[in-house]
Amino acid sequence: MIEVELDRLEFEESEEEARKIKETYFGVNMDKFITSFDEKNETMPTRTIPLTVQQGKALLHLCRHFKKGTVMENEQDLMELKQVSDNIEKIMKELNENNYRDGFIVKLTSRSPKDITPNHEKTMKKYRELLETPRFNPNQFTNVDLKRNAHWSALYFASLQCLRVYNAQEAISLLSQSSRIEYDLLLDLTFESDFSLGLVVRPWDANMTLESEFRGIVYNGELKCLSQYFTQCYLESLEKDKEEIEKHCKEFFSTTIKPVLQEHAPELTNYIVDFSLTKNEANQFSVKLLEINPYLTTTGVGLFDWEKDTEPLFENPKSQFEFRILTEPIISQLLKDPDSLVKSWRDIITQLE
Repeated sequence: MIEVELDRLEFEESEEEARKIKETYFGVNMDKFITSFDEKNETMPTRTIPLTVQQGKALLHLCRHFKKGTVMENEQDLMELKQVSDNIEKIMKELNENNYRDGFIVKLTSRSPKDITPNHEKTMKKYRELLETPRFNPNQFTNVDLKRNAHWSALYFASLQCLRVYNAQEAISLLSQSSRIEYDLLLDLTFESDFSLGLVVRPWDANMTLESEFRGIVYNGELKCLSQYFTQCYLESLEKDKEEIEKHCKEFFSTTIKPVLQEHAPELTNYIVDFSLTKNEANQFSVKLLEINPYLTTTGVGLFDWEKDTEPLFENPKSQFEFRILTEPIISQLLKDPDSLVKSWRDIITQLE
């Protein structure tokens, strides 16, 4: 009876709508484009692991067992997951041998399990540790908004660290807890003959900060807008470096992303792109491609808004390029809207003086 329930594939959308979502949504999956970029200079080292239909079903079943609080006992599923685990371990070993030893991030070729991290027990532990560091210590501020922003930024950064895994068991455990992963598997398995999802294993970027990720909106092959990625955190250094960030992201897009995709994926003209930008001790900037996301209203656009900005900015051929960052903390303002914040995080912030 349990297995029958685990195999039920149901969507609110019609079959035609679900297929259209699948085609658009998975059209920019990482395995479709990432190998076209140089993993040393243009993107992060990326290894993809194809999943069979049976492995996809086993992972979906594991997600549903987690949700129900039941234990997986089906021998076929356990065997399939053992093979997936072995494949992940093999990739991790290879990357370790190439001196990538800071852990890994493991996700579907579509997206990561980041929805589980805000309330994960590891997040709270890491958050408390971060408050003792110079970067996030709130005691360096007297202004209440800056204090709150320090706490909020520490919570964000702590939640990111929860995606860092060191072995296949940790990776599969994270995947199984994610509603995002469950949805994507369900969507792809609805059209079993076209099942295409796989796994991505990347070395963990130990130099990643809240200040290093940016989201761009591309329409008709042109970078129209750029935004800081973590939209609820005021990041002071971005104000100082704004012109340089814009310059380097635009240059990287025009010299690398655009020509590579024109050659290898000419049909891909509208998409949301994530940049990783770092600055070394000599104040030299380096930009890399993190990932490409579908041009859909379900994809976040940073500090922009699909409803307000699509016509005047994103899809207007005459619009000027725009780069948005926060110029002051907004956490106190967000506290006024109970639906804009993770409840457990909101409770922490409201208790601050």
